[in-house]
Amino acid sequence: TSNPINNATIEILVGVETTTSDLLGDYAMAILTAGTYNMAFSAPGYTSDTLSAVLSNGVLTVLDAQLVAPVPFVVTGQVVEANGGNPIANADVLITNNNFQYPLTSDGGGNFSISTFFEGTFDVIGGKWLYKTNCGTLFIDSNTGPIIIPLDSGLYDDFSFDFGWGVSGNASSGTWERGEPVGTNYAGVGDANPEVDVSFDCYDQAYITGNGGGSAGNDDVDNGNAIVKSPLFDITTYSEPYVKYHRWFFNDGGSGTPNDTLTVSISNGTVSVVLEEVTESSSGNSSWVSRSYKISDYIAATSLMQLTFETADFAGSGHLVE
Repeated sequence: TSNPINNATIEILVGVETTTSDLLGDYAMAILTAGTYNMAFSAPGYTSDTLSAVLSNGVLTVLDAQLVAPVPFVVTGQVVEANGGNPIANADVLITNNNFQYPLTSDGGGNFSISTFFEGTFDVIGGKWLYKTNCGTLFIDSNTGPIIIPLDSGLYDDFSFDFGWGVSGNASSGTWERGEPVGTNYAGVGDANPEVDVSFDCYDQAYITGNGGGSAGNDDVDNGNAIVKSPLFDITTYSEPYVKYHRWFFNDGGSGTPNDTLTVSISNGTVSVVLEEVTESSSGNSSWVSRSYKISDYIAATSLMQLTFETADFAGSGHLVE
């Protein structure tokens, strides 16, 4: 249309020089060595393009680009049970890539739709509490048929969606929050807060005690406890259930030996038992650690099970806890 595109990304593909266009669509950039270079132009909502430019020392080269805004189209889909194909109502759906993000909820028939959609390669994620989250990568254009997302039944949560874990505690900072981990490092000792979620999850979300970034002590657990509890779940239909999870724990700094903990417990509505207590001396700290416990070794199965993660910073010690 010849209208300017602001905040478009322009990249010299050799040397990885990058800039963005201004409000008038103008840009300027340079590279030290003369030669012929491929220039990539992209902007959300437009089809990307690559042009060739001959760059010479001391010579201003003008390279204009035109990006086409593709015609939007409608995308439809359905979330169904993997066994039997019955529709799943009120399931969470996320269709996302670097330029677009479409968070959705399926209706009473398991259906969802997006009225204005642009073609591209997307991550497609579907999930609901009491089902196993399903994800994959799909190129979607106007010829794509309805997107079917099958979900296996099961007790599973990788925090791609908010399934209603309860957060409590009296810590002055570092309360539990769901998000993409922002890494912090402590005095060269190692990572305090992780930079990334567990690698095989569908998405990049985790529950973290404070996620403000910066220095290791900016948003760690301080002066109290931080608790996060799962929704209730029923395991009475399982023949030999296990609870499995990945956890991260860091405890360092302050005066004296660090003495803070991460306690993992499970309750059945009547009693609660500890599965694991992690301390500064536990193996695998400052990394993701996998744990698995046979539930019948610890507690009787009921329809009112709940998993709890609690960490605490003891007042006056000044130790860092993540």
